[in-house]
Amino acid sequence: LRCLVDHASHSNKTTLEGWFTCSTCNTDYIGLARMGLASTLRDETQMLPKDNQRRLRANSYWALTLQDQGNNEEAALMHRETLNLQKRSLGAEHPDTLLSS
Repeated sequence: LRCLVDHASHSNKTTLEGWFTCSTCNTDYIGLARMGLASTLRDETQMLPKDNQRRLRANSYWALTLQDQGNNEEAALMHRETLNLQKRSLGAEHPDTLLSS
């Protein structure tokens, strides 16, 4: 997992693409790889301001990962928190806010 985290850390900082998809085969990470990457990304962005877009994207990815793992209550809470912060920082009609809803 460490090599995936190292690779993802050096990928596109704006889209966070390397955290979701293998750059070699373009396959989405699943299972334990996805859970480990999502958890690491979330942990690495928690020191950023709450309305920072990188942190919000990381939280959204974490929520989707929790949902995929069947942890729906925690996922729903994270989705709501992220959506509310997106609305406040970007506005209700911003594309990133609409993707979070």
